[in-house]
Amino acid sequence: MQTKHTEGPWKLIGTQLTGKNHVFICHLEGMDIRHREECQANANVIRVAPGLLESLKKTVNSLDYWFKRYGDPEGCNSAMMQEARAVIAEAEGRS
Repeated sequence: MQTKHTEGPWKLIGTQLTGKNHVFICHLEGMDIRHREECQANANVIRVAPGLLESLKKTVNSLDYWFKRYGDPEGCNSAMMQEARAVIAEAEGRS
């Protein structure tokens, strides 16, 4: 079953993560003073996740095209490409 995430861009407003048109995604717990820096770093990664996923998909598609076109025997099936495809599948709920 493929999961469709909330459309981006995602924004962090205080402790609330929202998507396009201010659609509520989640409330980030632990944003207290003791863990503020770590929580902010986690929130930043979560916030940019949709863009990272789209960028990775475009990169894999582009590399796949070039590897096939120019006959790189390991390129399409290299460990890097397999890992990237696995991450995409996991993000899309296909793993």
